[in-house]
Amino acid sequence: MRFRFVISRRVSRVLTYLVIICVVFFCFSLISDSQSSHAPGREDRVHLEEHQHLAFGVDPFVEYKSLPKKDWHDYEAMKKERKRTGFGEGGTAVIAPDDPKTKAEELALYKANGYNGYVSDMIDLHRSVKDIRHVQCKEKKYLSRLPVVSVILPFHDEHNSTLLRSAHSIIDRTPKELLKEIILVDDESTKPFLKEPLDEYWRNQHLEHIVKVVRTKKREGLIRARQVGANAAIGEILVFLDAHSEPNYNWLPPLIEPVALDYRLRIRV
Repeated sequence: MRFRFVISRRVSRVLTYLVIICVVFFCFSLISDSQSSHAPGREDRVHLEEHQHLAFGVDPFVEYKSLPKKDWHDYEAMKKERKRTGFGEGGTAVIAPDDPKTKAEELALYKANGYNGYVSDMIDLHRSVKDIRHVQCKEKKYLSRLPVVSVILPFHDEHNSTLLRSAHSIIDRTPKELLKEIILVDDESTKPFLKEPLDEYWRNQHLEHIVKVVRTKKREGLIRARQVGANAAIGEILVFLDAHSEPNYNWLPPLIEPVALDYRLRIRV
């Protein structure tokens, strides 16, 4: 009797496992059939893509997609830059004088800015840069017409010459038809030059229609300062740069063409 009881228990356990397996298999089959019956066909996928497109809004750059390509280089300007001579031209190193007074000033400006402001003052605001691009980048062509941009540079107590050179280098190396404006966002700077004298500088350069200074009411920090600049911008595409940046030749078309082809893109370099 004990032997029969043991066998019966084993058989019962096996049967229980089989029932569980059958139930799981049955449920899985139902789920698979349900998913198969609801899998979108070609027509359904088209409607889905259209719905997703509408969810993202209307593409503002449709007109650019079918345009031919062109070479955006300003070869005449590049030729003139190669002829320039002076401190830092072509990205060459600059060595400041080695006397104690100069070294003290150099160290003080380095501590204040985190970079060598003394050497920055020795370099021309329109200095040339070394073309460090890959050879294939120099040969690439881009859409013959592209959206206009607002270039936004937030800053806080940036060194004078460095900030000015950043803006001038953008103007010097950006196609005029693409540069709508440069917005300098003063995030509660304390240096006197970065107040009214900065505005006056751009007026004297007759560039106040391009370079616009926007000031925060309190210290905001980098991200919120960028948002302040974005709120003031009127360009079709927003480009954010550090306030101590010098773009290279033909820098802008490679950045904004991908956005013109797919307006949902955000490019980070």
